[in-house]
Amino acid sequence: AMPMAMAASLPPPSLLLVVLTVLTLASSGSSSPPPYPVVVIPLSTDIFLAVKPLPSSSSSSSSSSSPSTYLLQVTHTSVSSSDSYLAIGHGPLKELMIGANTAVAFTTQNDNQAKAASYFLDKRSAPQDNSCRGSDDDDGAAPICPFQNLQATKTKNNLTITTTWHVPKFVTNVSDVTFIFAHGTRWKSFHDFYGHARVNLNTGRASTVVAQSRRDMYALHGALMIAAWLGATPLASLAARALRFGLLAAPRWFWLHVSLQACSALWFLYAVALVLTGDDDGNDDDDDDDSGAGFAHKVIGLTVLALWCVQVLLGVLRPDAHGKVRLGCIQPHWRPAFLMVHRIVGAALLAGGATNCVLGGTIFSEAFGGGTGLLVVACVLLSIFVLAWVAAELAGLPARGRDATDTDTGRIEMQMNPFAELK
Repeated sequence: AMPMAMAASLPPPSLLLVVLTVLTLASSGSSSPPPYPVVVIPLSTDIFLAVKPLPSSSSSSSSSSSPSTYLLQVTHTSVSSSDSYLAIGHGPLKELMIGANTAVAFTTQNDNQAKAASYFLDKRSAPQDNSCRGSDDDDGAAPICPFQNLQATKTKNNLTITTTWHVPKFVTNVSDVTFIFAHGTRWKSFHDFYGHARVNLNTGRASTVVAQSRRDMYALHGALMIAAWLGATPLASLAARALRFGLLAAPRWFWLHVSLQACSALWFLYAVALVLTGDDDGNDDDDDDDSGAGFAHKVIGLTVLALWCVQVLLGVLRPDAHGKVRLGCIQPHWRPAFLMVHRIVGAALLAGGATNCVLGGTIFSEAFGGGTGLLVVACVLLSIFVLAWVAAELAGLPARGRDATDTDTGRIEMQMNPFAELK
């Protein structure tokens, strides 16, 4: 889901579509020749932008000046759902979505006919109907939406939005115009895929095309978090709590515990970095809403991150289990207090991590128009962990393997703090 430059070559299945698109655009509009032929720009392997300049209707316009209106057509060639949408937009913040007007083609499950509408994206939440607007300095006249004459078409696997686009007054250089594009499932939900293309309207060529799969990024984020907080971390806690015997007799249980926690830490940190660096669609300052599930997910996530840092620090500064002074100042008789804090923080992390995984799976399912896989996996793993923990307690497993030898750290911990473990 990282940004990538798209290849200029088109896949054979899309070649016929592009030819038809060029013929459609070339046959529309005025009979006067445009300053350049119709240009088709590949935005991804299955999204194409066709651009055609439209001659000005004003007789006083200079023939050497750039056109003020263009015909744009965006086609998605691999639509897999009957409830999908495709959008192209433009705004003063270039590749950022906030502040952009957008033209959207969409279908619904109840009506498979494609529809088209224009909107203004003022924040991350769903745009308001009939909100598209022009710039405030359009010659003193009432601002109009720069996207006009919208038309949407839908075939078996293709969805197309066609629109005329009037160059806004704030665009001072048509040789570098950035269009944003996106597609997804269920209109007004989060987009599955988005990107931007820098187009030179004087030549009809794209200098940069960058695209990302937002759905894939969040799916990977959720999968990593589930693996960390409902997979490796619970298993590490069970190893330390109830599996200190047999094949996992000391010190093997300890090394298993540390190894699983290390894997969990790597997955957790990568998942955090993924959303911090990958969510760059211009909505970071207006994230979802200031309330509701999205806000709760963020707060719980930040709390878990803070507690995780505390837990790592506790592990580094833990008192020795064999009566030695560590790091020149950490006394061994502090270990009972360390064990108490270590277990409280660990329990809080397990609860917070599990809660956020289930909450995140719910948000993902609602935001991207279905897809309950993450939520189902999170609930199943959480159920398995709870059942395994209850079964271990009922079987009395925490008491096993703690007095095997004099050097068993579990025995020393029990001697130093009789209340450290439940009998």
